[in-house]
Parts: sequence; C-alpha cells; structure tokens
Amino acid sequence: MGTYSGIELLTCGEVAGRPVVVSTHQNATLRVHDLATGKRRKMWNFSGVSPDDRGTIALVAGRLGDLPVAAVTHAPVGSEIFVRVWDLDDGEVIGTLGAAAGGAAQALALAELDGRQVVAGVDGNRTVRIWSLGPP
Repeated sequence: MGTYSGIELLTCGEVAGRPVVVSTHQNATLRVHDLATGKRRKMWNFSGVSPDDRGTIALVAGRLGDLPVAAVTHAPVGSEIFVRVWDLDDGEVIGTLGAAAGGAAQALALAELDGRQVVAGVDGNRTVRIWSLGPP
C-alpha cells in the first residue's frame, strides 16, 4: 500500500463498490486510499486553520443509505471537541455533531436505529450518546 506517515486513525470502508482505507493524519487531513491498489482516491483538509485543527480521537466509516460516509471526532487546539460526518464521495461535511456533556466521543459506531441512520459515541464518562443522521 505504500508509505504512510503521521497517521492518527485508520478504518476500512467502501466507496463506489471498492474497498478503501480511510485515515486521519497529523497534517489535519482525511484521506481515502483504494485497499486493493494502495492508490490515494481522495484527500481533504479538516479546515483552513490547519495544523491547529488537527487531532482526532475516533474514526468510523460506513454508509448513510447509499452514501459512503466517515464520522470523525475532531479535537482542535483550544476549541470545543466535536464530531463531523464526511461524504466520502466528494469530501463535503454533511453534518457536525456537538460534543456530549461528558466530553468528546472517544469511540464511534454507525448503525441503524428504528429505521434511522445514527452515529453512536461514548464519552469520557462512559455515557453512550446517539445522534440521528436524518429521517427514517
């Protein structure tokens, strides 16, 4: 797959029917690589204040209906910790979820609950929080 440096978090998913590796990096980027060929398919910056917006705590990839997505807990320097949901097709942020009362989501999962796509996260107080990603 080649050489990678500064990887913070790593998970696998699928984009356009192809298995991919989704990763966050210390240079404040989210990257998508083709798992079979190792070629980079996509790369996006977290924000225009990079590298101060770097730092990720949790990463998960999955689907929101037919849309490939990644949910990332971001921990920008000197700011509130929050979760962003990224469209892995075009790099658009399709949702920003606030931090739970107990702090940052330290682990994330994508699931379906009562016909709705949700992000589940657990915070520093070991409290599970559920965010809906849209109507059923």
